[in-house]
Amino acid sequence: MLRSAKDGLKLKIQGVYRIQCEWGKVYVGQSRRSVEKRYKERQKYIRLHQPEKSALAKHCISMGHCMDFNGTYILHRTSGNVDRLVKEAIEIHLNKNNLNRNGGFILSHRLVTYNLNVNEHESRTEQSGYLTLPTVTA
Repeated sequence: MLRSAKDGLKLKIQGVYRIQCEWGKVYVGQSRRSVEKRYKERQKYIRLHQPEKSALAKHCISMGHCMDFNGTYILHRTSGNVDRLVKEAIEIHLNKNNLNRNGGFILSHRLVTYNLNVNEHESRTEQSGYLTLPTVTA
């Protein structure tokens, strides 16, 4: 159920990230610590059979699916807590095939619509791997 993450992944930043299941589901998460530390915690929860610790662990343990930790993808580099929570919630909303337990930070429909119209999900480029969203402040 676990695949080791390859060395040299540039995941030593905080932000919003995506991990994909071998069957196409995605987990969208955020961390104020490094994404690398966060996904290692997720791996530990799977290894120790602790499905109550995360939706990702629950999915892997209950379905017998593997997560592609090597393909962990940084969606947004963020520094502010509100900014990170909002961007995570938008990404959960955009990824309809997610396995998250909830939709994340509760957003108004107007904010989601505004961000979709301004940035259009397809504006993500293969070169940068980031979706540009306006910075949100409290």
